[in-house]
Amino acid sequence: MQNRTDISPQAEKVSHGVPQGSFLGPLLFLLFINDLPLNIRGAEVVLFVDYTNLLITGEDECFLQQKITEVMRDVETWFQKNNPIINTEKTIAMSFHSRQMRLPLRSKSCLKYGIIFWGESNESLSIFKLQKRVIRIISGASTNSSCRQIFKDYNILTVASLYILEVICFIKKYKESFEHNIRVHTHNTQRKLDLRVQYCNTALFRKSVVNMGIKLYNKVPDHIKMRDNFGSFKRDLKSFLLQHSVYSVDEFMAF
Repeated sequence: MQNRTDISPQAEKVSHGVPQGSFLGPLLFLLFINDLPLNIRGAEVVLFVDYTNLLITGEDECFLQQKITEVMRDVETWFQKNNPIINTEKTIAMSFHSRQMRLPLRSKSCLKYGIIFWGESNESLSIFKLQKRVIRIISGASTNSSCRQIFKDYNILTVASLYILEVICFIKKYKESFEHNIRVHTHNTQRKLDLRVQYCNTALFRKSVVNMGIKLYNKVPDHIKMRDNFGSFKRDLKSFLLQHSVYSVDEFMAF
């Protein structure tokens, strides 16, 4: 994939990699990285768009460190041969362990990357199951125990809560770009100050960020919705979601 010409308003040479913004970009990128999992031994490779997760497990710290070293050697070899560039700002290591293992836990949530686009997809249910499995391991809870109180105790947002938070904050930030019901009609209805929900005739638009965001925003408690300061609004909304530990969008809409 070298010495190709990127068709743009001005033709330019692409030394390596995949040009951004092109129609063939996503397909070319998938072709570019499709052999990565085949070249990494000792780890489960999970690919999502341009994000790569390496899941490495071990029974003790010494054995785990050995596996990490071997996996990183394979990763380094593949990267040297294919010349991709790693985004170091989004590259982190996370350690999950039971209470008995006493390994250091370094955790930073990466779930919110692009969640406003995939948070309502079917795949989010699988991610939520993995999230509950991890939080049971962290807390030492049994496999059949409910996680709702554990999320509250550890101040961790569920996948659904994180999606709701990010989408509503997106709408809040650009609220002036949307119509209010009071601008459409002058009737003194209970929802006259809500944002106007647009008519949609496709499933794609029904699940879009704007459509879902407006519906979710209209369900925000009034005392939070009235916060003019964006930071205060987001903080209070997050506290509300942590307090209720929402498992789904439907559960939030039922409040």
